[in-house]
Formats: sequence, structure tokens, C-alpha cells
Amino acid sequence: MNVYAIPTLIGSLLALAIAVIVLLNDPRSRVNIIFSLFGFSLFGWLFSFTLAYSSKEMWYAHFFGRLGCQFVDLAGPFFYHFIVTFLRLKKEMKWVYTVYFLVMGILILGGTTNAVFLPEPHHYYWGYYPKAGPLHHLAIIVHSLVMLRTITLLYSFIKRGKHDVSRTYYNQMNLIFWAIWVLIFPGLTDYIPKYGIEIYPLGWAFVIAFCVIVGYAIVKHQLMDIRIVIRGTLIYSLLIGFITAVFVVMILMLEKYFQGFAGYRSLLASMVTSFIIALSFNPVKNKIQSFVDVYFFRGTAREIVEENIRLRQELLKQDRMRAVATLAASMAHEIKNPLTVIKTFTEYLPERSSDKGFIDKFSRLVRPQVERINYALQQLLDFSKPSLPDLKEVRIYDVLNETLDLLSSDFLKHRINAALNFTSEDVVIMADPNQLKQVFLNLLLNSIDAMPGGGDIVVSGTIKDDLLEVCIQDTGEGIPKEKLGNIFQPFYTTKATGTGLGLSVVRDILSLHKAKIRAESEEGKGMRVIIEFHKI
Repeated sequence: MNVYAIPTLIGSLLALAIAVIVLLNDPRSRVNIIFSLFGFSLFGWLFSFTLAYSSKEMWYAHFFGRLGCQFVDLAGPFFYHFIVTFLRLKKEMKWVYTVYFLVMGILILGGTTNAVFLPEPHHYYWGYYPKAGPLHHLAIIVHSLVMLRTITLLYSFIKRGKHDVSRTYYNQMNLIFWAIWVLIFPGLTDYIPKYGIEIYPLGWAFVIAFCVIVGYAIVKHQLMDIRIVIRGTLIYSLLIGFITAVFVVMILMLEKYFQGFAGYRSLLASMVTSFIIALSFNPVKNKIQSFVDVYFFRGTAREIVEENIRLRQELLKQDRMRAVATLAASMAHEIKNPLTVIKTFTEYLPERSSDKGFIDKFSRLVRPQVERINYALQQLLDFSKPSLPDLKEVRIYDVLNETLDLLSSDFLKHRINAALNFTSEDVVIMADPNQLKQVFLNLLLNSIDAMPGGGDIVVSGTIKDDLLEVCIQDTGEGIPKEKLGNIFQPFYTTKATGTGLGLSVVRDILSLHKAKIRAESEEGKGMRVIIEFHKI
């Protein structure tokens, strides 16, 4: 491969990676699809030029150079369409379609009349490069005007939108604004060699810079609602791989330079060059790693680990307190009745203190009520105190029944019908009843949240060989199949105010009980959560 084609190959693969990540995150999202088309057009541009530079046949290089230019001409309309869609500018869509029509007309006309679009290419020291024909001048003008309009729309939004939109959305658009400046105007220098001026095109470098900024927007600000939990080891591995690739390119280019300077291939020069670059590898890697720690993760590697542990503990506590609050609200009704009995007896106690029958009745009835209150409070304390499971024989039907009773007021409030259907109510498993209550509370609260307009929840239990299969099914909004595999991951949530730890906690508790959990869902058709317990 031509050494000058390696940078364009690296840039093309990075553009492809960004496009694929965005598309796979939500293949049905209009915004994601359009941005991916833009990323694929950048990939097509740089990869076509990689093949053109590496070709020794003029006709072969001419074909791929022309193909690369056509991808560039499509990149502008795709990005314009992405910004208009992302900013929800419906009135601007007519101009988007006009631009598509104009560009496709130029490409079709150029494909049939190469002489006026891209005649036979120039041959420079780095390889063959397209020569601009009269029709290509029009394509350059259209491309420049489209990108100028796109930047104007972005600037107008940023100028007026700081106080009208969420900080996250504003930061996303601000980063895209600067990313497009980095890509477009320096990238326009790639047109200069088309007019016979022998300057090595650096568009690949600006594509890499653009992809880095977009990647930063995805990692830090969930651009296009892409939520990626990135581990430090992954970032550093990619970093080392990228630096290695850059250093390999430097070695090859310097080797090419020495070869041209000395007139022959020098093994000693290559060894000296490689040794110097190897010495600088670690210092450069450490500097960039420090930059990534500070600007991507806001701290050193050790500080990040400690902060993540604290954050996870805090969110776990928050999620547990949510369940405790629900339990406490339900127990208020449980405590109220015994207090009514005690209050009634104590009101009559002063005037009937000498009545032996009354005192006997008082002792007989009040003591159980006090024990009832004590039991309820102890349950609440046990539930709110995290601990390893205290395994004992438990009738899971009773645990589910109690949990549903605790949520009865929530069901009424949200107009939800809840039913409990078990093939056998006497099935016993080894479990911690308080932790199971937390599991079922989390799952049932999720079902309630998914049905703001009311609906049905059916909790069923079925025996299959030595397993008890508990199924919680609702008629809520459901989750798209492509997102279903992420719901048990920490910090992943589809709720605007969720912590993303509820189902992760559920999974962790069940793993301590050697139970398995899985979910089945389809958007708009509700959700089924199935848990498999080993029965005794």
C-alpha cells in the first residue's frame, strides 16, 4: 500500500466506526440514520482515495477518485439534513429536498460526462488525484453554500437557545458546531490539488478531529441519546492502538523521505528512526492518557475508580430508599389500625382503671397490637438495611401476596388491575423474604411507571421440573427489542428521571439466590419479566 494512503485509511475506518455506533444504537431513529449516512459518506470519500492513491493504473485511480468526490458531494446534503432534523426545523425540509435534487442531478450528469466533471487525474508525488472540470466547479459551490447554511442554522440555535433548551442538548449542538468548523473549512483545502497545485491533501486529519469531537459528545453528553458506559481500559487500549498507527505512518513516511534523500533504502536510517519514535512513545502516550483522564473522565484513573464506587453506592442507596419509601407508605395503613385500638382503650383507661374486666380486656387486646406495630417497623428496618441474604424456607406465594398488598393503594391511584395466579401456592424455596420483597417491589414499580394511563399486571407462578417460574407481565409501553439486552446493565435507563440501577440491583439480588432473570418485550405491547427459582 502507498504510504500516503495509510492516513486516509485510518480516517475512513474511524468515520465508519462512528457511523456504525450511531446506527446500531437505534436503527429506527431518523436522526441516527441520517447521521450514519453522513458518516458512511465520509468513509466512502476517504476509502476511495485510499484505493486511488495506492493504484498504479491511471484508469483505476480515476474511477476511485471520481467515486470519492461523489461521496464528498453527498456528505454536505446528509449533514444539512441531519442538523435540520436534529433541530426539528420542519420549514427547512423543503430546502433539504431541493439540495438533494440539485446534487443528485450534478452527480448523474457528471457520471455520464466525465470530461466536464472530473477529467483525467493529476499525478502527484503521493499518487493520482482528481482534476476539477467545469461541472465540478458547480458541485464545489453547492457544497460550500450547503455547509454555510448548515453552520448558520447551528449558530442561530446556539445564540438563542442557551436558556430555552436543556444544558445537555445545548452542549451537544455546541460541540457539533465546532466539529463542523473543524471538518468543513480546513477540509476545503482538499480542493486545491484539483487545480494543479501540488499540496498533499489533509482532509483525513480533519475527519479524524471531527470524529474525536463527535465521540466526545457521545461519551460526555449522550449525543443522539447514545449512552455508552466506557471503561478506562477500553479508552486506553484504543488510545495506544491509535498512537501506534500514527507512529507506524511516521516511520513509513520518514523511511520514504530518507530513501528519496539518500537515493536508496537505508536499513540504518529506518532503525534510527524507529528507535527515536520508540523512545517518545511512552511520554506521548502518558500525556494523552492524562488528557483523557482530565477532560473525558474528570480525574486521574484512581480518582475515577473511587468516584465511580461512591457514585454506585449512592445510587444503590437512592434506589433502595425509593423502595423503602413505598414500603413505608404502605405500612402507614398497617400501623394505623393498631394505633386506633390502642388510642380507644387509653381514652377510657383513667375512668375505668378499677374495672378488672376492662383491664383484662385491655391487656389481652393492646399487647398484640403493639407487637403488630413492632413487627411492621422491624420489617421496614430489615428491608432498608443492606445485608447478605438470610436464607430460609419461604413460600414465595406469600411474599408476592404481601408485596401486592403493600402496593394496593398505588394500583388504585394509577387505575391498575393486579392479579396473582399460581398453579401451586405451597411451593417453597430457600430465600431471604425481605430481599425478595425488594426484587418484586422494583419490578412492580417499573410496571406501574410503564402504565401512566392504567392497565393490567398479572403475576403468575408455574412449576417446570425442579424450577419455579415467576412471571410478571404488564400491558405498558414496552421496550424496543434492540434495547432489551441493556436493561439489566448498571446506569442504563429508558426513563427521564431513572438512575438505571433498579434492575441491576434486582439481578444482583437474584444471583445471590442462584436465580435467573430474563425479560421479553415489544414496544407498545407490554413487558414480561421471568424469574426462575430452584424449589425445594
